Amino acid sequence: MKTGFGITFSDGPVTDLEPGEIAIRGVITLGVHRERFVADVSYWSKGQYEMQWVTALQAIVSEKDRSALITSMHHPSKANFVEWWPMWRERSEIVFHNQLLPLNQLSVPFDPSYPDQFVGERVSINEDGAKISEWHVKVEAVRNFLARNSARLPRH
Repeated sequence: MKTGFGITFSDGPVTDLEPGEIAIRGVITLGVHRERFVADVSYWSKGQYEMQWVTALQAIVSEKDRSALITSMHHPSKANFVEWWPMWRERSEIVFHNQLLPLNQLSVPFDPSYPDQFVGERVSINEDGAKISEWHVKVEAVRNFLARNSARLPRH
């Protein structure tokens, strides 16, 4: 089984947007799975997303037990939710979920500079008893991604 990891923006226009919205396409690779996403760029630039990803990935491979990759960020005071991939470190693996974070359910305002504070405990079964989709990637695959892309991605 392939255990690769990657997150990047891809080419191609985004259609079917609301008036005034600006967005770009992206893709996250988790092992053999590739998931596409659309990132709003009216609040954050492409570089701000990439900076957030590097910071979150460096944290999860080094010292943190949880973090998150934000894939669509609107202005926090005007948004209903944030699209993100919370992740949890479990020994030599990182477990990823794809979620919408409802901002109106948070006890404090969302701070995109510190998204890991909003990542709760990992839950694999939802309140209805159904298994939550999750992807497992080796920590080494994320380290390799960071090493391969160190010259291309922004540094904090």
